[in-house]
Amino acid sequence: LATAPLFESTLPRALRRGLAVLLVAYGAVDLALYWGPRHGDRPRWRDAFAFVWEQRGRDDLVFGMAWPVGEYYFAPGSSQMRVPRSLARLSAYHANALAQWPRRGRREWFVVNQEDLLAWERADRERLTRMLAEQCRLVRTFNVSATPRQLDLEVYLRE
Repeated sequence: LATAPLFESTLPRALRRGLAVLLVAYGAVDLALYWGPRHGDRPRWRDAFAFVWEQRGRDDLVFGMAWPVGEYYFAPGSSQMRVPRSLARLSAYHANALAQWPRRGRREWFVVNQEDLLAWERADRERLTRMLAEQCRLVRTFNVSATPRQLDLEVYLRE
């Protein structure tokens, strides 16, 4: 459909064919990037939560920004993904809850997307990023390249 106007044009035949080939090549490259390094233009939640699942201890607490997604990967048989049982919510609405957990003496994992942090109130975002920088270590990064959005995920551990 995108090339149809080229064939009804008064442009020379060789130029029309060349433009059609360029359009098809662009679409093919875009699809290859989409299914390849861009990971469907989505953060790699499955990979990040699978990594945490394999590395965590039995009593470790996991905070996830996309906690319903994490709940799905942690408890695939659950029918209530919006009621977290396997991990804790890491969201702008629950930013103050982070302060209570260090007193419990459990290791904590954080699955963070920097782009999602932009929706947080500035003070809450700064508090979280300061805590991650000062009290946690970056364990793994799950990159999504060749996309204009910041879809990379970072996994932090606080011992």
